Amino acid sequence: MEDRFLEDIVSNCLRMGCSEAEASVRTGVSARVGPEQTIRIKEQVSHTHLSVRVLRDGKLGSASGSAINSTSAEVLSEMAVRSALSNPVLHYPPQICTDNALPEKGNSITKEALPLDTWIDWIENEALLIGQTFDCQLHSLLFGYEAWGVTFFNSKGIIGRYQADRSMVTGLTQPDPRYSRQPTFLMCHGVMPGTNLVNILAEDHFTARLWCSTARSVENLKGRVRFSPIAAAQLLSLMAQAFNGQNILHRRSFLRQEQFNKQVGNPALSIVDDPVAPGSAAQIPFDAEGVLAKRKYLIKKGVFVNALCDTSTWAVIGFGSPGNAHLVPPNFETRITPSNLMIEPSGQDAEEDYAHYVEYLGGQSLIDMGTGILSGVATGYSVTASKKIPMMFRLGLDVDAIFAGMKPTSTPEWVGSVCVPALDFIIK
Repeated sequence: MEDRFLEDIVSNCLRMGCSEAEASVRTGVSARVGPEQTIRIKEQVSHTHLSVRVLRDGKLGSASGSAINSTSAEVLSEMAVRSALSNPVLHYPPQICTDNALPEKGNSITKEALPLDTWIDWIENEALLIGQTFDCQLHSLLFGYEAWGVTFFNSKGIIGRYQADRSMVTGLTQPDPRYSRQPTFLMCHGVMPGTNLVNILAEDHFTARLWCSTARSVENLKGRVRFSPIAAAQLLSLMAQAFNGQNILHRRSFLRQEQFNKQVGNPALSIVDDPVAPGSAAQIPFDAEGVLAKRKYLIKKGVFVNALCDTSTWAVIGFGSPGNAHLVPPNFETRITPSNLMIEPSGQDAEEDYAHYVEYLGGQSLIDMGTGILSGVATGYSVTASKKIPMMFRLGLDVDAIFAGMKPTSTPEWVGSVCVPALDFIIK
């Protein structure tokens, strides 16, 4: 049914004078289970998303829908063509369809109910074991699962299918709320029911993170500083929407259009978005609009070289590349988001001496996209001549200074959908 529906859309668009057309349908399901305070969460959501892109008289048009049985091929085709006719911007380059053979990896996912009762029994048992093993109080422990399938067709006769899933466990805990000021956030990617979470957390130095959260002293973060890979992943995730083409276009990002192809950071810094990165938790060869995913530099040797775009943003911004339209739970609206962000190794030796080590950023830490100021708190330790002292740090850092001073210092490792090394800074 999906194949025939997509073929009808493409045929209709070509009949209405389009030189090229692409259509895709994505079906998916997501679930979330586990204890949160006194609440027992158990929920499942399904979704379907249709997307059409056309090129008519050198102008790009697009349309989308949410269900095959309620949206006709004629309606979607007409919406896409009208979108192209009303677009004041000529598209460059003057083609949209890929000539490459696309991956065939299974069909659309099953619509059978997920075993939520089995999953919640497992995650509640793991919550008890974590509390007992690490002598901590768990505020929440949630298991999330998402599966989706994409079918894609274009006017060059190229068809592709892709099926994928991803899962993660997130939680919030404290060693002892009477003595610990800062909750400790935990996250495990790629785990499935039956996994021993205690072993994963032990290998991830969770005890050391809990120790850092016992800090009784607070000071400003200054001097020679090292961010752990977890803190580096949090920092890069907070910065990610600065590369959103819509935010740049409407000046809601600290990165500006006039900075494109200009030096904005340390020459040792290169940031990449790679939807099909080997070793990533989710390899996504298509975005939600059916655009073929490609690896792209955002920052290359300190130079701002690319922006994250969907097709409509790409048509008007003047730079960047499409492929970053993703469906975001829980409502599965299409938004511009990165796929797998990566910081490349610098090839430079790490500094052995640092005064402060940031283990992780507090949950209230954020970056003001307009001003580029990172505020909030971080948890880690300070280094003295004789020992390490657990410490909370006040954050008040300018992103320009972060970019300028950010130096990758170790082999990158995966932290969720972000692959990062430890990062060194000199903060004045």
